[in-house]
Amino acid sequence: MKRIIPILICALILTSCNVFSNKNDGTDIDESGLKTLSEIYNNILNDLNKIKQKEYKNLNFNDFDINFPNIEEVHNIKITPYDPISREEFLDEFIEIAKELSPSQQYDEDNIYILSDFFYSDEPDTYTYEDPDTGEEISRFSNPSLKNHMAEYLNEELGFYALMYETDTYGINNDDVYFLISNPNSMPRINKGKAARLNDGKSYLAGWQPMYVFELEATYLTSQLKDESYQLLDKEMSIKDAVAFAEDFFMNGLPYDTNPDIGIDIPEVHVYKVKDDVFGYCFLLRKKYDGIPFDYIMSGRARSEMSNKKNYQYDMRESFMIESDDIDFWVGDEKCQNIEHIGEPIKKILGLEAAIDIVSNKLSAGVMFDIDSVELVYSREQDDDSDAEIANPVWKVIAVNENDKLSYHTYVDAVTGELRYYTMAI
Repeated sequence: MKRIIPILICALILTSCNVFSNKNDGTDIDESGLKTLSEIYNNILNDLNKIKQKEYKNLNFNDFDINFPNIEEVHNIKITPYDPISREEFLDEFIEIAKELSPSQQYDEDNIYILSDFFYSDEPDTYTYEDPDTGEEISRFSNPSLKNHMAEYLNEELGFYALMYETDTYGINNDDVYFLISNPNSMPRINKGKAARLNDGKSYLAGWQPMYVFELEATYLTSQLKDESYQLLDKEMSIKDAVAFAEDFFMNGLPYDTNPDIGIDIPEVHVYKVKDDVFGYCFLLRKKYDGIPFDYIMSGRARSEMSNKKNYQYDMRESFMIESDDIDFWVGDEKCQNIEHIGEPIKKILGLEAAIDIVSNKLSAGVMFDIDSVELVYSREQDDDSDAEIANPVWKVIAVNENDKLSYHTYVDAVTGELRYYTMAI
């Protein structure tokens, strides 16, 4: 049966009830609780069935599958941006991307802007346009053209790296395209405009996301996909086939280089109704390394802080497909990153049952939780002394409490058994 997962877009920070006990969280585990990665891989489905049949006083298990990589070792890792490049190199790369993304013969250097003169002037230039719906005059900051400030930009007299390529005007037309690069290590937003043109031309590509405009039809976990299929703009396409296309696109079809050691994983697909009988697929994206995906959260979802008060990082990357042979929009993509191993390879980790036992032991025995999913992920924490992030493998277990209408995203360190969590409204 299709399972619909509600989305919360909310500015409030959520707090949880006291459903966690003060019992030991499992950090005193011994070697008997550790298994080789090969053991876990070879027995993962049997172990999942075993824990689903086990009589926990506070856990029920919903219908879900689990994927585990066929690997011999895992690592604690350090993630750092690539070394900075010169403004000249950055501009050259920016122009090449603009040419590839623009409609044929439509690239124009006049469309390159610096974001924004608001950063450089107490009285930034503005222009006005008439809102076609209300007739009101609306003011907008006028981003300075790069060609008018080329010397200052290349000489680094302007401290902000970001460049924007924008062809769109109010009243979107077929030649519009938009993208922005804030620094050499990121590609935060690209919009080719296909979906936007189906939105009656009511907004700029620069501030437009399909997910906040179209009506949500359904949401699927890719681990639970069967044969679901929807009509796109050009043809009907199964979600499974769309996911396969998107994975290949983000590994091989991007108009810029990425780290080939970092893979792509799509844990969720949201289906949006674009117009009558036409739908679009929103893919939630996350990185993957050594076959292990990184933890993620959809942008706009409100959550509590992590229980141990540390600054944890999440992938927040989304993309949108309106036609079967292209990705029309993506945001939040980290373009370049280095990965270094920390310490010795990890050959043994907590088995699945041991991790679930720790979650059950830590959760209150007086409350029944529904386990929605279990997976091994990399959890990232900001390094206190640099711009790097430190990531370690953890078992992520999502436990839903219908009493307080919260899902508890629990993380069990795959080596030490230490548990932490945050909550989110269901």
